Amino acid sequence: MEVNYYKRYEPIDGKWYIKELLGEGSYGKVFRIEREDISGKYISVLKIISVPNSKTEVDSLKESLGDEQSVSDYYGEITKKLMQEFQLMSSLKGNSNIVSYEDHDIKQHEDGIGYDILIRMEFSHGVTVVAAAGNDNVDISKKFFSPACINGVVTVAAVADNNQKAKFSNYGNGIIDIAATGVKIGGAARGGSTVTMNGTSMASPHIAGVLALIRSANPNYSSTDAINAMKSSASNLGSSAYYGAGIPNLENLVSKTPVENNITVNTLEAKKISQTNATVYGKISYLGTRPSEVGIYFGNDSNNLNKVASDKINHNKNPFDMWYDLNSEAGQYLSAGRTYYYQCYAIQNGKEVRGSISSFTTESDNSGLSISTGGADSVTSNNATVRGTAAYSGTRPSEVGLYFGTSPNNMNKVARDTISHNKNPFDIWYDLNSEAGQYLNAGTTYYYKVYGIQNGNETCGDVKSFTTASNATERTYTAYVFNTDGSLAINSRPSKDYPIGAIPEGASCTVYPDRMSGNWCWVEYNGISGYSYKDYIILQ
Repeated sequence: MEVNYYKRYEPIDGKWYIKELLGEGSYGKVFRIEREDISGKYISVLKIISVPNSKTEVDSLKESLGDEQSVSDYYGEITKKLMQEFQLMSSLKGNSNIVSYEDHDIKQHEDGIGYDILIRMEFSHGVTVVAAAGNDNVDISKKFFSPACINGVVTVAAVADNNQKAKFSNYGNGIIDIAATGVKIGGAARGGSTVTMNGTSMASPHIAGVLALIRSANPNYSSTDAINAMKSSASNLGSSAYYGAGIPNLENLVSKTPVENNITVNTLEAKKISQTNATVYGKISYLGTRPSEVGIYFGNDSNNLNKVASDKINHNKNPFDMWYDLNSEAGQYLSAGRTYYYQCYAIQNGKEVRGSISSFTTESDNSGLSISTGGADSVTSNNATVRGTAAYSGTRPSEVGLYFGTSPNNMNKVARDTISHNKNPFDIWYDLNSEAGQYLNAGTTYYYKVYGIQNGNETCGDVKSFTTASNATERTYTAYVFNTDGSLAINSRPSKDYPIGAIPEGASCTVYPDRMSGNWCWVEYNGISGYSYKDYIILQ
């Protein structure tokens, strides 16, 4: 037999044809059906629905309605009504995924096509369906009631305020899932008044609310997860035929159903931006476990950020703000006119979650620095003083110093000074022996240049040179070491803090009197040359 029971409702879901009764389940019948969609293509599918479609039922309908076409029209009208109700409920519930049915007019399955089609529409949309058990005080495990007896529906019995079965509540082994208060329940009535009512229809909204709370706290829970959580935490009231798993116990529910962990990290706009600093901000919100740590990644390359600051979280604010002064709290010292990137992060249960990457540009610097390398004076066979000048606009230079060596292409930084004054311009000079630690050879050409640093950028003057005086007739003496603790140190500078060798007690060495520096003699011993303290040397 083929029944076009959707023919009156083609705009909603195409045409559906029952082709074959395959078998019966605990809640209805299994049919092979074909669907004709808008394009006219037939798709063979399996559906589980409950309609009066056995031969006896159909014959009975034909007898009462007149002919097979009337039977088809009967199916179509009922299905149309259910589809309209489904669409209405879908629009009313919006994004909700919990529906509670409390229709007292639906009695036995044989009374009509049943709510099972409507409820299967809900199931197909991922909706948890909660239904009142009914108020006839009958065993519905022995006589099918829709929607309470449909597989997958959460069927709710009613209890009085003493947690005993309400006298009117239907019951049934394997049918009742849970119980809730359904006696003397207050609610709104038409005209703005209130009303007190009894019924399983008063109980089922309580259960819908519990399931909604569970799924709100755990967005990734399936309908089955939420139902199992509610049942496993319920307080047992006795017979499962009367009470199912019992009555919801919210205290147990909280302890047995941990809130699913979830954290949101928002990287916010940087503020207080200057040439050399900024403060970056973020906001954290979470579900479940409090985050253990928050911090920031930072750098001048969005593809290569480093973790520069972190904090342990020991408060329970939710949401909460986070911020870091990049200089004082993250150890980052910025340059003017540069773009930097940052990203906030948080760690929850060992898992790191990062926000989006944001950026800011430090204020431009109109500063300028001019460095001039001056001449060398006081040039001897082993020393000289070199000079330079610095002039600037904007930010004061942070440092000046000297590059020096025997090749213009290979000079080393040998002296530096931090600038703490505000003179502008100002002079720069270094005695190569005493201030730069450089001890020169006679008749040798040396190269040097002065540098300065402003806002992290180095500026150098021109490279210049000088040649030490020739000293072919330099005087030398032979001396020996005495009155030491065992040896006399040879130092690279006229200071005991720079030892490079030693002369044993009583040993002879060569002394260069023209290279004296205060109380320090220039000596040579076993190929090592440097400064030794003169009071431990006696000329022979």
